[in-house]
Amino acid sequence: MSDIAERYERVTSQFTERVRAVPASAWNNPSPCEGWTARDVVGHLTQWIPAFFGSHGVEFPAVPSVEDDPVGSWETVQVTIARALADPIMAAKQVETPFSTQSLAETVDMVVTGDVFTHTWDLARATGQSETLDPDQLQRMIAGIGAMPDEVLRAEGMFGPPHRCSCRCRRPDEVPRLRGAPGVATFVLCTAPKCRRTTSPRR
Repeated sequence: MSDIAERYERVTSQFTERVRAVPASAWNNPSPCEGWTARDVVGHLTQWIPAFFGSHGVEFPAVPSVEDDPVGSWETVQVTIARALADPIMAAKQVETPFSTQSLAETVDMVVTGDVFTHTWDLARATGQSETLDPDQLQRMIAGIGAMPDEVLRAEGMFGPPHRCSCRCRRPDEVPRLRGAPGVATFVLCTAPKCRRTTSPRR
């Protein structure tokens, strides 16, 4: 298994655990993404991932409706991308994004793994589950997004203005420049050792 496939499996498995543990009565709970319920968080992922990667040759089976079967909907998408990563030819296929052109595997690593990571917290907060996030992926997000120029981050309306954590235990150099995406999630990560605070005030 490649590093990208391993990372995808690790991060998405943590999201899958949250999806499976959502009580039936909690799917319509409001999420930190303004205007979205817990079900909408899953629906966001099960809509855009098949739409985008399906257009690049990944063959998805019929994805169950998130309204009727949110668990099955997510698991279908998760497994399909995992299979694409396990296929050397498909994984190496070149894919163009607003940021760059790279292999399908690198595209998954850049846009899918990161998005699932972000929404793991949203779903956990909405449904009263553990909000602990994968520490390795957290550091990758800080390094990757923090290094991007503002004009790239805000292109296509993908990211909004920066938000700062108000945590008193942080030092200025411990606060990464992470932004949230309008229509997806806004989040701030404080990496101070005593805090590890994550918030997602709006989508």
